[in-house]
Amino acid sequence: MALGDKIKTLFATPNVSSAAGIKTFTAPNVQQAAATAAKPLDLAVAVDRNLLVAVARRAPAAAGSELLDSNTARERAASGPRALAFIRDIAVTQHKNTLYRVFIDCDYLSQGTPISDPHYIGTFGIFGDHQGHGGKPAPKPSIVLDLTSALKRVYGSATELPGRIRIQILPVPNTNLDGFEFMFVAFAQ
Repeated sequence: MALGDKIKTLFATPNVSSAAGIKTFTAPNVQQAAATAAKPLDLAVAVDRNLLVAVARRAPAAAGSELLDSNTARERAASGPRALAFIRDIAVTQHKNTLYRVFIDCDYLSQGTPISDPHYIGTFGIFGDHQGHGGKPAPKPSIVLDLTSALKRVYGSATELPGRIRIQILPVPNTNLDGFEFMFVAFAQ
């Protein structure tokens, strides 16, 4: 509930930068940028090092019999500092046969980089025809990504943390199986 409340606060606050307990950092406008299989989209965002340290080195949720209650376990997992990335107004082509894998600060990213890589955040796909109704263009989709686990894996034991992070979006083909579109979306835990 704590994470849900924070996200509700984020969307309900007209000026997010003034919301209590929420810090925002924005990447430069990349409207003309495009991700390809050979060249992932690379979004660099300047961040506060102290906040990055707080997220990357946050204590893990305790273990024990008190966490057998799933509500308590979820609350503890969601408590503490978290890093969320909101990617808005995504323009896509070939959305029916493309998935988008997302990584953070992966200097060797390629089509061969597995989702078991510590830099992996998750995968998303775009559903629907996005043609709009009544002659009006459809709104472009937006997504939210939880970067917390990836930041912990990549920077949890690092001696020096950067003052920026890079979100990398890599399109990968999605194949049809016997006329049915099959999509498996994996999210980092």
